Amino acid sequence: MLNYPIYYDPNELSPREEEIKGLICKGKEVPEIAEELCIQPCTVRTHLNNIYEKTNLHGQKALMAARIKELEEKLNGFTTATN
Repeated sequence: MLNYPIYYDPNELSPREEEIKGLICKGKEVPEIAEELCIQPCTVRTHLNNIYEKTNLHGQKALMAARIKELEEKLNGFTTATN
């Protein structure tokens, strides 16, 4: 078993996974992400598999839909708070 630092919850996305999720949601493909982050495409795919497992979402469209829902909820919370 891996020993994670106290502040890291292995059930939540790591900072790198969040970064890759963000790039996927911007419509970037695996080779583009790999080049931008200076990592191998297989490493990007490993991170994607971890993201899919942790979020219980599968595929770029599902990630993007979940991100849109998150943003809509934030926007609704913002507009409710300002009214």
